[in-house]
Amino acid sequence: MELSDKYMFKHKGCYFVTDLATPEYIDSLEDFEIRDSDVFLVTFPKSGTIWTQNILSLIYHEGHRNGTEDTDLLDRVPWLECNIRNRDYVKRASPRLFASHMPYYLMPKELRNGRAKIIYVARNPKDVLVSYYHFSKVSVVLEDVEDFDIFMERFLTGKGAQLHMATVTRNIFCHIPLVEQLCPFLSKDGVTQVTQALEIMHLDYCNAFFMEMCGPKDVASAKCVSKFIMGCS
Repeated sequence: MELSDKYMFKHKGCYFVTDLATPEYIDSLEDFEIRDSDVFLVTFPKSGTIWTQNILSLIYHEGHRNGTEDTDLLDRVPWLECNIRNRDYVKRASPRLFASHMPYYLMPKELRNGRAKIIYVARNPKDVLVSYYHFSKVSVVLEDVEDFDIFMERFLTGKGAQLHMATVTRNIFCHIPLVEQLCPFLSKDGVTQVTQALEIMHLDYCNAFFMEMCGPKDVASAKCVSKFIMGCS
């Protein structure tokens, strides 16, 4: 069952909600000017984004002591790729807070080059799947798919979600050197220990996840998929 163009469009390997973005706007973000004080909250959909947006907003606005409790979350931490209210992000006062579901390769080039701060929130893919399924039933911009098996098939093949979960995971772990930028307080040995731990934890998790999804009869394929995500030979 293919996606309806009414709800989603595919651009550069990533699916976007038709009512919230355009290919032209996504492309324009390549040259979006980044400030060192900017903070980007990056997540896969249904991974705790709003929860973290609120925490981030409370931290930066000191528990709303400056009167921001009456400001909508969409204005406090707006979406980079979905400028729903047509705000001029360039004129926003620093520090600017942004949220995004976009993959690494579609982010502004200055952000990819190390400017600003990035907070990445990940969630168990099985929980993401279930949450996304129920969310699609109440969202007016997403297609309501009654059959959970069809929804899961789309999820696992990257149709209907922002991007294939496996691709998102691979994007993260293919850029493990970024840990050196994200953890400047660590010594060289400390950074090495963190990256090695991430690789081991991720590979073990992927093996377990895909073996569960594929079933015991296809364990070899599940392990192969896990290695592909990690970029292993």
